[in-house]
This record gives sequence, structure tokens and C-alpha cells, in this order.
Amino acid sequence: MIRPKTGTRSLCAVALFALVLSGCASGAGFLDGGVGGTGIGSATIQGNIAGDGVPLANVRVTARGTTISVLTDANGFFTLVGVDPGGVTVEFVRSDDPQPATIDVLAASGSIVTLTDVHLVGATAMPERVELSNIVGQLVEDAECNGSGGSFSIYDGEISFTVVIDALTTIERNRRPVACADLSAGTQVKLRGRQVDQDIVATEVRVLRSGPIAN
Repeated sequence: MIRPKTGTRSLCAVALFALVLSGCASGAGFLDGGVGGTGIGSATIQGNIAGDGVPLANVRVTARGTTISVLTDANGFFTLVGVDPGGVTVEFVRSDDPQPATIDVLAASGSIVTLTDVHLVGATAMPERVELSNIVGQLVEDAECNGSGGSFSIYDGEISFTVVIDALTTIERNRRPVACADLSAGTQVKLRGRQVDQDIVATEVRVLRSGPIAN
């Protein structure tokens, strides 16, 4: 293990805290819950705005119905912290156009939602992709499986949503493969994936615990 030199640990903590507050200055600064975060509490929504290949600075980004609002930085990046779980409408308002462009995203408890290369087209915000990570929940019922994948519903303590798995989805427990048919009601999972309409298409599913639904 490589340890920081004396006095470096506190400086690293300050730098990390400043990075989160700044709204991420570059793509490398995106938070990534992967499948290793806590999965507890409010959600984080982050991303960047691209306008004809040029980053858009000073765009007002707001979680509708809340006071959570930031301006994009010089590179077009933003981070909204402390968003309540559920369906969230994100608004984008340019300084030269008072008409907001919006997108609806699914923010699970403790999750990180990343909107990559958002394009503002009229009243619609169109990201190249919507990625979700650090989602923890319990299967409400047994997974429905077919030859190429399947689906299941999970509850994260706040909301329920549908997760789709396909041939490219990795399902593991303790680094060992798990079959779709082994995802039974009450199984606790942690996952990441992308949002398609109001569903999550999982890229990674980690089984944390198997067992019956707790009474």
C-alpha cells in the first residue's frame, strides 16, 4: 500500500471536497459510484453540455421543484448534489434563451446519474447517453428470464423500477457468474447501467445477498 507523505492526507481531502463543489472541471472529474459505493441517501446528477462541439458555460441547471441549481463551468460541466430519489426533471436554461430545455431522469436512492454530451434542442435536452451507477435494491419478485436476458423489478427503499438484462449484462456474486434464473425475490443487488425510457438496462449486476423478502 502506498501511503501519502505527512501532511498530504488533509490536502487530498480538501482537494476532493473542492472538486465535488466545483461541479467537476473535466470529464475525468465525473463521480463514479460503480458497484462499490454506499447506495444510501440522496442522488447526484452530473454531466456536461455540448453545443455544436463547443462546451456551453454559464447554463443554469436545476432539479425542477427544488432549490438545487448550478451554473455550468467553463468546460460545460455541472453537478447537482442532494437530489431526492424518484423521477426528476432536470432543466437547462441558457443565458440567451429563457425557455428551459428539460429531460426526465430516474434517480435512485444514493445513485449517480451522468448525462453525457447534452444537446439543447428547443424545449428538449438530448444527452448522448444517460448512465446510472451505485444503485442498490431488493428484487420484488423473481426475475423473468429468456434466452437472451430478462428483467426484474427492484425496490431501493424509496422507489420501485424495472431493470432489463441482456446478453451483454455481467451478473456476479463474489466475482463468480450468476444466472438470471438465480435472481429470486428478496435478492439484494447493486447495479449500474443506462436509462432507456423509464427502465434501466443493466451493464453490471452484483448480487449482495440472496434470501427471502424480509417481513
